[in-house]
Amino acid sequence: MDGSRQTGFVESLRRLEDDRLLSTLLQMADAPDQYRAEAMAAVKNEVTRRGITSDRLREAENRPQQDRRESFVSEAVELALSGLSPTGIEGDLVDYRLDPTEAADIARRAGDLARERRKRTGYRNLINGAGLCLVGCVLTWAIYDLAGSTLRVAGLPLAWGAVVAGIVCCVRGIRQAVG
Repeated sequence: MDGSRQTGFVESLRRLEDDRLLSTLLQMADAPDQYRAEAMAAVKNEVTRRGITSDRLREAENRPQQDRRESFVSEAVELALSGLSPTGIEGDLVDYRLDPTEAADIARRAGDLARERRKRTGYRNLINGAGLCLVGCVLTWAIYDLAGSTLRVAGLPLAWGAVVAGIVCCVRGIRQAVG
């Protein structure tokens, strides 16, 4: 590599974020015959210059595996939310060539996360339903108060839609939060 190209390469390394620099180093280490020795030395020198520790390098080595596992967890949660049983999720994960023990762990974790998400949704529905019901009752009171004594109680207009929708939403929220 001539001097100006090497200087440009070193400058480009200095602009990289640490994670990207470590990724470049790992990529070079996986296929050393595809890179020039000067380029590999420049990357190693930049890592050393920044004081990046070996712990950080090991963390970067493990990141692709962690990202893969998290993508499996995310997919498993979606399957659990769609109603697939943990056994079914585990079978799907094993089909992706995942270790059966790890697949069982992810399936269990996905079931827990899906259950927690349904619970949060239930609480949110409960709160929204109670608010909607309250709005319907307040509207009814306001209409009655504004109309005064000219309105007979039997002909009292009631915001039934909001009250009924609020009650339905509350019941749905309770069922989701408890179940």
